[in-house]
Amino acid sequence: MAQFETIGGGSTLSGDRAIIRKVVVGTDGEEISVPSSPSGYILTNSSITQEAGGVQRAVFEYTAAASESSATYNQYGKRVELTGGTREVPIQTHPAFKTLSETQIAEVLTKIENPQPDFWATFADETQQLLYNFLRRKVDYALAPAIVGRVSEFESTLPDLSIVAKVANPPELTAPEGNFWICTSVTASPIGERYEVTREYTLNFSDWEDVETLYGYE
Repeated sequence: MAQFETIGGGSTLSGDRAIIRKVVVGTDGEEISVPSSPSGYILTNSSITQEAGGVQRAVFEYTAAASESSATYNQYGKRVELTGGTREVPIQTHPAFKTLSETQIAEVLTKIENPQPDFWATFADETQQLLYNFLRRKVDYALAPAIVGRVSEFESTLPDLSIVAKVANPPELTAPEGNFWICTSVTASPIGERYEVTREYTLNFSDWEDVETLYGYE
């Protein structure tokens, strides 16, 4: 069979994974055979398209798993990632309204739940009025920070999963004063005879210390 590699291949990096791409053309209509995998790589994706004149074009991708010498790991053999995002919370829980008492908030909610057409309630307290204005305009939620940290390292055994949903204090991640991390996920992927273990932590922004009793410590 006339089969040969052509332009379009090459090597690239995707995160901590190395990918080799091979483009192969077959000219006599027979099925293209898969080229042997480069040393240390496995075939992870392939596609074959039929072109005019009985020509077939195939694309093969080979991926190498992360290694302990990967550039994304620091001198201590760890990869630390920090992701900042947002989540929706009821607007009355926003720090802008923390001075309002439960009674004041209840007064606002009562006016919202029993609206009068073309009539806006007025409150002597400016913060109370602001909350009412937001809710009356259907602004029910505000954005709050959602911070996730991940620490990856290579270990010789599978990780202990008992730390999931427990208060954590990973030395690689520093929690702001009055806050703490909660371990929300642990994953392990085999790399040769070892495991690449990733522990994920979510930052808890609650200023109520007793909430820690919901989780306990790792």
